[in-house]
Amino acid sequence: RLGVVSPCRVMDRVQDGKCASTRITLTIDDVASFEYLNEGNAHCVFEYRGPAHERGPRVRLERALLRVRKTQNNRRWQQSALDAAVWDLATRSDEDVGVGESWVAADRRARDEFYRDAPTLAREVNDIEPCIVEFSSDFIAGLASKYDASERLERRRRDGQRVDVAQRFGQLSRLAARAHSCFSRTRDVFLVEIKPKSGVAVTLDDGKEVSRYQLHQTLKLARGERKTASAYDPLDLFSGDKLRIQTAISALFECPQNNLRICDGDFNVLMDESGTQANASLDVIRAALPGMIDASADVFAHILRAQSRHCIGYARAHVLAAELKDDLTNLTATDGALLRDFVVSQIAKDCSVLFTVIIDNHVDDINVRTVAFLDAAHKTHTCAFTPQIIDVSAKTLDKTGVWRALDDDILDLARANEV
Repeated sequence: RLGVVSPCRVMDRVQDGKCASTRITLTIDDVASFEYLNEGNAHCVFEYRGPAHERGPRVRLERALLRVRKTQNNRRWQQSALDAAVWDLATRSDEDVGVGESWVAADRRARDEFYRDAPTLAREVNDIEPCIVEFSSDFIAGLASKYDASERLERRRRDGQRVDVAQRFGQLSRLAARAHSCFSRTRDVFLVEIKPKSGVAVTLDDGKEVSRYQLHQTLKLARGERKTASAYDPLDLFSGDKLRIQTAISALFECPQNNLRICDGDFNVLMDESGTQANASLDVIRAALPGMIDASADVFAHILRAQSRHCIGYARAHVLAAELKDDLTNLTATDGALLRDFVVSQIAKDCSVLFTVIIDNHVDDINVRTVAFLDAAHKTHTCAFTPQIIDVSAKTLDKTGVWRALDDDILDLARANEV
């Protein structure tokens, strides 16, 4: 038992003759301590705002984020023998990797592989060990009810999904925007999240290299999924050319879709795909972004290298995954490495870069980058910021068929438009 009064239960095991607290189990009494923060297509995120603790495993919850699955996404992840084999996970229940938490362990290994060789400052901060927590059935049910009632969801596109009450494990992490203490000491902070998408050009039959994102925009128009296409081109953002980067930023501000999101320090949304709030700082941030991206070339280069690890291609990945599902004994070290590279490339195509920004406020911190820029009135400003790669989530190989079908549709439409 902990030395503090806690509604949590801590599971202990003996290691090297000592009792080491390894896992927290969250119960119904913990629901009140978690508040909805944000969500993506597959997960929603809650922030712990409960009481602080001086010692014991529960201290891991302080300022922590809890990431939980949504329904209709990744339900099969924990049951996929291929995912477990590719990421070298145990398929039996043991102390380290139980069957119920294998999706969490695989996600952690995929994230570690993605961040390997990434610039240190760009990595999502996670000093929580172990990062896996267990849920009681009443906790996850209570969290699902809280999610459904969240007022912040009114500004977001409802996708018909909710918290998956069948899950029994989740992940803890730190809030990237509060990783550096200099940003937590001021409210004059802005959070700019850019989802770059694929910066790897697609080569058509005539040898022409084009943007896959732009091809996908054309497909969405043809399918009626979008009324207007975005002029944003990831090839511009990744180009390293200042004028092309400026073009990319301008296109994102004109049509953010899900590629640009700007919040203030209290996480109030100023701009996203649902609209733009009146705020004078948006024009200044728009002027600052090209210089910030140029000064973050190492971060975007890492993402582009990860995206380029897709050498196996969608068609071959799907065929190989289908073959291995029938008989995992045929999985070779080479095939495993190819599929891991393919998953990493998919992660990189869907990740985001979070800029935590302070305008015209000097920050004396070696871990913070600074750029000078001119606004629309030619007034000089300075911008202190940190770039971090976030939304790094493993992709299950169960989706190779979906990815291949989409890729075929994109290329078929591109070929038809060439004729």
